[in-house]
Amino acid sequence: MTRRQHDPLLIADLELPEESAREWATSSGYGAYLDVLRANGQMSTPTPTPTPSPTPTPAPTTTPTPTPTPPPTTNGATTVVAVGDIACDPGSSSWNNNNGTATACRHKYTAELAKRLAPAYVLALGDLQYEDGALAKFQQSYDPTWGQLKTLTKPVPGNHEYQTSGASGYYDYFGALAGDRSKGYYVFDLGNNWIAIAINSNCSKVGGCGAGSPQYQFVQNVLQANRGKNVLVFLHHPYWTTGNYYGQYKSSLGDLYRLFDQYGVDLSLAGHDHNYQRYAIQNADSVCNTGSVRHFVVGTGGKNVYDADVHAADEPCDEVRIDNAYGVLKLVLYSDHYEWAFVREDGTVLDQGSSSVR
Repeated sequence: MTRRQHDPLLIADLELPEESAREWATSSGYGAYLDVLRANGQMSTPTPTPTPSPTPTPAPTTTPTPTPTPPPTTNGATTVVAVGDIACDPGSSSWNNNNGTATACRHKYTAELAKRLAPAYVLALGDLQYEDGALAKFQQSYDPTWGQLKTLTKPVPGNHEYQTSGASGYYDYFGALAGDRSKGYYVFDLGNNWIAIAINSNCSKVGGCGAGSPQYQFVQNVLQANRGKNVLVFLHHPYWTTGNYYGQYKSSLGDLYRLFDQYGVDLSLAGHDHNYQRYAIQNADSVCNTGSVRHFVVGTGGKNVYDADVHAADEPCDEVRIDNAYGVLKLVLYSDHYEWAFVREDGTVLDQGSSSVR
């Protein structure tokens, strides 16, 4: 990681005492210095197209060239916005009455971006309200910003939500939108032959995620009943990540991801690592260009951002890593393909592409 002295994003600016120290460690020794836009795979500015694009072989690349924000897609497709790790604690020195600083607590601005993208659904990927998901904090921080999209939102809980007993603040705030509060997992129809399955990756809170657990059986039944449908799954903790949490959830989530292989799930979305990552299609054993699942990490909702390169050498199928930008993932879902764009808070597209469904 190259350290640029003029880059203003210093860890000292963030003042986030409740984040664990290892979230800021990097292999470079500089700390999570937020100054590099990375992509691994040779790239020029891609242009979305309704025909499938070939899956690239992962390789080191240059920085992707930003392009203008794409216009809203029509023709009956379903537009989805997804992001996690969103609203700062009102007690943070960077909160500033939801105005944030230049380098942290940017949730107001990612919410404004999401509104401009005019989605049919917002997939909220957990850790939605720091530091503990208390209802009063949701009402002060999340609600005036991302709460403007609440009626469109399909949430999953993160680990910070469960720092309040039973994630009660989260369930009280979202109500029926969050599903059964004893489970936190559910399914819904996205249209255009797509369904979405919300996974509660706080496995110990819901009786596990492994084979035979209630959540596993629920997911298996949904997939069995919807053979022939395109499937998107979303959760908080990433099965694949090059960031600080590399490998930490492959055991707890492994049975689910092998199930996703079996039924040909198309898309997997997660947060938890505060950066953006895109992967080639791979199977649960991380064999690239095999299986059906394309995975995204989108932990760029506003709290802070940090290093995506800590384990870059350990994930063979990662294609793009961006760790100095706040923004959201925009998905446009058609019956036979999907398009993606990672859009920075100012509307600039930093990554985009398209792929056929399985």
